[in-house]
Amino acid sequence: MFRNGLAILLAVLMVLPLQAGQRASPTVQEQVGQIAKGSIIGVKTKLKAMKKITGRLGEVTAEGFEVQVARGQKVDNVKLRFAEVKSVKIVGKESRAERAVVYAILAGVATVVVVLVVVLIQYRHNE
Repeated sequence: MFRNGLAILLAVLMVLPLQAGQRASPTVQEQVGQIAKGSIIGVKTKLKAMKKITGRLGEVTAEGFEVQVARGQKVDNVKLRFAEVKSVKIVGKESRAERAVVYAILAGVATVVVVLVVVLIQYRHNE
């Protein structure tokens, strides 16, 4: 009976990573399209000169978008093409993906604990 419980535990542990990775991440263009103009965003780029940019989302076009960056008393408009950007997110706001990962991990841990409890009960019952 202990082997059956162990087999179930291993099967559950093998399936959990498959469930977490099934959702495709949105493209940068889709991410920017979901953010309201004027929102404060953090942008990670592929550019060597500017790796990270934080500012307000400006105009969005089919090719790229604009970030308004405050430098002292001056506001610079930085134009970025979607191809130059790794990721975009609203500053200070937890994304849905981050919440989903936390919930998936908690569900996985809870599942493992329940399976272990069931296996231990079965093991003690058979002694």
